[in-house]
Amino acid sequence: MLFKFTPLQKWALYDWANSVFATSIMAAFFPIFFKRYWAEGLTINESTQYLALSQSFTSLLVAFFSIFVGYVVSKFSVAHRSFKFFVITATLSTACLVFLDNGDWRWALLLFGVSCLFFSLANMLYDAFLLFIVEKSERYYASLLAYSLGYAGGGLLFACHALLASFPSLFHLKSFSVLITIVCLSVTIWWLGFSLPLFSTIQRVSTTVSYVSFNHFKSVFMNRKCTIFLLAYFFYMDGVWTIIKLAVDYGLSLGFSDSTLLTALLITQLIGFPSTYFFSLFVKQKSPLSLLILLVFLYFLISFYAIFMTSNFDFYLLAIMIGCIQGAVQGISRSYFANLIPESSAYISFSVYNFVGKFSAILGPLFVALTQIVMSSFINDALLITRFGISSISLLFLIAIFFLLHLRKITQYNETSIKLER
Repeated sequence: MLFKFTPLQKWALYDWANSVFATSIMAAFFPIFFKRYWAEGLTINESTQYLALSQSFTSLLVAFFSIFVGYVVSKFSVAHRSFKFFVITATLSTACLVFLDNGDWRWALLLFGVSCLFFSLANMLYDAFLLFIVEKSERYYASLLAYSLGYAGGGLLFACHALLASFPSLFHLKSFSVLITIVCLSVTIWWLGFSLPLFSTIQRVSTTVSYVSFNHFKSVFMNRKCTIFLLAYFFYMDGVWTIIKLAVDYGLSLGFSDSTLLTALLITQLIGFPSTYFFSLFVKQKSPLSLLILLVFLYFLISFYAIFMTSNFDFYLLAIMIGCIQGAVQGISRSYFANLIPESSAYISFSVYNFVGKFSAILGPLFVALTQIVMSSFINDALLITRFGISSISLLFLIAIFFLLHLRKITQYNETSIKLER
């Protein structure tokens, strides 16, 4: 069965594999495990600040390592070997979380940071493989298909984890550490196992470039469309990643129960699968850039709405809205950028793309942490401080929309000029 998949399907299947880490570990259970178990002894605001600052530092490492990795894999043609190494290292780091005890918050942040680092570096190469494995006309479909599979795979395993967490006595879970062990090891096995089809594919498909130099980095920014798009991407992905990473912690700080938060994340996954697949069919009939502008504006409304959440219904509604558009934003962004760059600079270009995306992920969590630190100096209400912190995200989406509108204006002008020349 494994070898009956097409290269496009094997490429897309990796999203099914790695999304379990993004969903069950990064978005859902690590914040819960950290706040409820590893960060024992820290206050609510301290645990939020340490988690946010560690994520900012990890994103900083990812940003700079991306540039280095992009150059090295292009120069020495080791993309497929590097990809395997990154995946294996990330999965093993995730598995090592099971050895930590109550109160080991420093080791927890370290191992989680290592997992996030190599998870992101593997994704950078995975994104670049799109240019070598998928035809240009199929890239929007393939990218959105991959994200829809990611929602399906991540949602399936996450549903199992949520059941275990919600009904521990039913499954005879005697302690919180047992739940941690099951979650981390199942994610490790799933992620590594479903990566094997892509491992075999990239060995047989040519994914090398004939020549590379640091001038390739300059060429990315010499393309005016690339530059403007990357500026927009910097700001809206900052908001997207901040929501992904801190949504559960924000909910916990507001007093929502673990079951409420896990249910909301499960709703996001269940809705994300069909809605993202729908966009994979719909995007062929519409302007991808105009669709992206609309989706980013909806994210602005979501981030503004999050400030006023007070009930379980509010959190569930937020999960529904995010599930409808999150995969589409990421999928369209990846394929839109892929169609702006030549195959000869795939790794270099996607290292810049990843650099911008991960460097942007520093700003959002940092805004949240710094806003809370500043507000705590003259406000004693912890919940009000938390709401002020999350409110900083909405501004990022507005800035991104400004750049996207400018990019659409340039694109329309160029298309009009080409028609007049003909």
